Amino acid sequence: MSKLKALATDTLDQLRNSIGENLQRYTAGDFDELAMENGWAVDVDVEVDTEALSALSGNDETPEQAAINSMVVWNALKGMTPNLASEERIWTRLCHVECLPYARARWIADAGGKDEKIAAIGTHLFGKGQNGIRDDNAISRLWWNAHVARLAMPDDMEGALRLILKTTDYRLNLVERPVLTSRIPVIAGILRRLAKETWLNDQDNFRAFMRAINRLGGGIVFEVLSEAEVDDFMTVCMEDARKELERPAEAA
Repeated sequence: MSKLKALATDTLDQLRNSIGENLQRYTAGDFDELAMENGWAVDVDVEVDTEALSALSGNDETPEQAAINSMVVWNALKGMTPNLASEERIWTRLCHVECLPYARARWIADAGGKDEKIAAIGTHLFGKGQNGIRDDNAISRLWWNAHVARLAMPDDMEGALRLILKTTDYRLNLVERPVLTSRIPVIAGILRRLAKETWLNDQDNFRAFMRAINRLGGGIVFEVLSEAEVDDFMTVCMEDARKELERPAEAA
């Protein structure tokens, strides 16, 4: 274990403005020589297991592999907090040094031509703004997956991850939407329902279910409800979603 490093702000800005110039480093080389310069190693009060990070696999990342990768990042960063995890300088350094092979395989290799690769690098090896960090950065998005899974199901974090990452829709609603992400009892209730209701495997059904939660959940203080009461609310939302989906057929 060693101290996690971050980039200095001016180094981050310089990198962001030099993606085209550094394209060969991104696609086939590395930044090891540049990383010896000032501004590449600002200490962060987090322990990192760089050897563990080498286990990340970005080749044809399936939902199952994304869950495994998320656990790798979570376990490799001891002491990471949501506040620190909102710092782009940390994740950009990881993407350019310790985790470049993963980021390259996952987001650059199959991006297309030069312009497409430059765009992919700007999106996935940096992370401007909270949404960019949480949803797009190659490494930070893995940490945020695990963070939400642990909050929602601390006794079965890996099971929660597999549910969250099962489809793009699931992650969109459970990680990328700030209102839901801040309501941990809601996420936990949704995950419990996903684990046992095959009806929700259908995209249209799931989206109707989420609409029902948004429609019926306003004003409810979920944080004071018991787990059973949250589950009862999810049952009501399931019923409401079914009725919504039946209405067009009845009208026809």
